[in-house]
Parts: sequence; C-alpha cells; structure tokens
Amino acid sequence: MDTLPTITPETTVGDIAAHLPLATGIFARHKMDYCCGGNRPLAEACERAGADMETVQREIAELERTDDGLNLLHAPLDQLCDHIESMHHTYLKEAMPALWEMMKKVLNAHSENHPEYVELHQTTGLLFNELHNHLQKEEEILFPMIRRLAGGEPANPDGPGCMTPEAPMQVMEAEHDNAGNALRRMRELTNDYTVPENACTTLTALIKGLEECESDIHRHIHKENNILHPRVREMLG
Repeated sequence: MDTLPTITPETTVGDIAAHLPLATGIFARHKMDYCCGGNRPLAEACERAGADMETVQREIAELERTDDGLNLLHAPLDQLCDHIESMHHTYLKEAMPALWEMMKKVLNAHSENHPEYVELHQTTGLLFNELHNHLQKEEEILFPMIRRLAGGEPANPDGPGCMTPEAPMQVMEAEHDNAGNALRRMRELTNDYTVPENACTTLTALIKGLEECESDIHRHIHKENNILHPRVREMLG
C-alpha cells in the first residue's frame, strides 16, 4: 500500500487527503480548503484558514488510512468511478430534494426575522441545480469515457478519435470551483452552520443537513480533483 512520506509544511493538502482520506475531516474542522485548494502547501492552507499547523500535523499523524476499504490511489479507474457514484452521487440525489423542501419551509417561516435566509435559499437553489446537471454529465459523459479508457478502448468511440476525457474534466473542475464558492457563501450566511437559539425542528434539521452536505461535497470534489483526474491525466500521458 502506498504511504505518504513525512508531512512537511510544503506537503500539499491534496496529497495528504489522497493518502489519508480521514484527514479531510480534520481539514473541514479547521475550515481548510482541501478540494479546490488541494494544490496548496499545508503551511499556506493553515495560514489561510487561521489554523495552527502543529496542531493539524499532530491530528493527521494519528490517522490510519481507510476509505471503505478502497485504496483510492491504486484502485482500477472504473472502480473509483463506481465508488464516487455509489457514495457521493447517491447521497446527493437523496439529500438535495429533502434539503430543498426544508429550505422552502424555513424561508416561508423565518425569512422575516432572518433576511439572510432569502440569499441562502437562492444560493442553495443555484448550487443544487448545478450539481444536478453536474452529476448527470459525469454519469453520462465523463465516467463512461474513463471506464472505456481504463478498459483499453477508445474514450469516445462515436466521436472524433482525438477526443479524450481532458475537456470534460476541465468543465467538471470549473463547476467544482463554482460549488466551492457557493458552499463558502452558505457557510457565511449560516454563521458556520450555527443553529439559532429556539430554532424549530425543520430549521435545526436544515442547518445540520446543509453542513453534512457541504462535508460530502468537499470529499466528492477532492476525490475527483486530486485523485481521479490526475490519475486519468497520467494515463493519457
């Protein structure tokens, strides 16, 4: 099994997360961007987040590598695509409709006392709509191309022979950046997902659900930006 060399201030957070998937929980707790900002050295990522690097390094050192038994760095690419679909696409397809229904109820009930929920409703709606289209493009375009490429077949048998997953991956990464921006704004609008005092059951469930959704999306983006896409590019040479 591949192991990560000693972590230094110059080690990128993407490399750490790739070798130690549970480190993503540490990064999330310290509000460190490890998905879209996965190419940043640990020192820079900690500084941007206002996190103590020695504390982060100590917490990372206590982790053991695991991600549902799948070695993300060495699993066949078709299995990695399957993993992302089964773990993250399935989650989002179930979570987004439920959270959206709660969001509408919260807007109707609490927008007078919490005007920030109007923007939260708009931001969440735009994010969920883009994610819906994003998942569809991955499942119908990008992942089938990667699976064919991994199986030794032409990536795009019905199109130009030079067509590779590179262009779709660039589109996905741009959409990942958009999602990251939306998630940062949602966190600001909810005061770091703090449940207000005397919050009703629906509002409490919404705030906690949005925070869980953010965490899953971060892991999702990390696995694609920092593991799947680089491995595909390495195969393409």
